[in-house]
Amino acid sequence: PRQISPDGRWIAFIASSVDVHALMIAPFRPAAPPAEKEWVAVDGPRAGDFAPHWSSDGRMIYFISDREGFGCIWAQRLSAEQRPVGPAFPVLHLHGASLRTRPDQYYLSVAKDKLVIPLEERSGGIWMLQFK
Repeated sequence: PRQISPDGRWIAFIASSVDVHALMIAPFRPAAPPAEKEWVAVDGPRAGDFAPHWSSDGRMIYFISDREGFGCIWAQRLSAEQRPVGPAFPVLHLHGASLRTRPDQYYLSVAKDKLVIPLEERSGGIWMLQFK
């Protein structure tokens, strides 16, 4: 997935190789795609970053990452020049087995005051039957 910034000047995307998915941003020019030297690594190369989405003001990128072994929601603050400011930080940990993101549904949508993500809730119970 890729995402255009609110001002229409930047694009966020995942640059993939065999085993690394690097969250990147680059100038968005539909007529002339950015050269690779213009790409900016948002949080360093690592496998398991997905679904980048800009905040409504364009100063932060939210994404799903399984860097902790679970699909959690993370964010990275950006400067006015669209460069990372400090390290990425967790927004929502989903480390439980009962409520989690699904790897086949890593989607994320951001509004001014909301994050929307599909979650899967699992539960179970033990039932005992007595046969006569």
